[in-house]
Amino acid sequence: MSNRSVQQRSGDVAFAGIKPVGTALAFGGELAMIETIKVNVTYTSSVAGKIVTVNPALQAAPEAIKLDPYGQGWLAVIEPSDWSAAKPAPKTCTCPHCTGELVTIPQLIQI
Repeated sequence: MSNRSVQQRSGDVAFAGIKPVGTALAFGGELAMIETIKVNVTYTSSVAGKIVTVNPALQAAPEAIKLDPYGQGWLAVIEPSDWSAAKPAPKTCTCPHCTGELVTIPQLIQI
């Protein structure tokens, strides 16, 4: 939940229901359901693939999704299986942990 406006309107995160390890995801398929005090938000997958890791810390502290979305609040790691439906990757990344040009497509994607 990185958009500040969405964060302010949605309230505190109460629960994170993430699909289990091994789940096959279609592009745009449901990855997780995040329940907040005010609204439920469905997160969809940006690529087809299989979930290989789920963030175990979110069971005890789901608020990390809102408080630290680019750090401790990650949802899952996905092993991509089909890039054909995915949107083209940007030439540069704007997230705070990345700088410079994106050169390769990662084998695993952390969302």
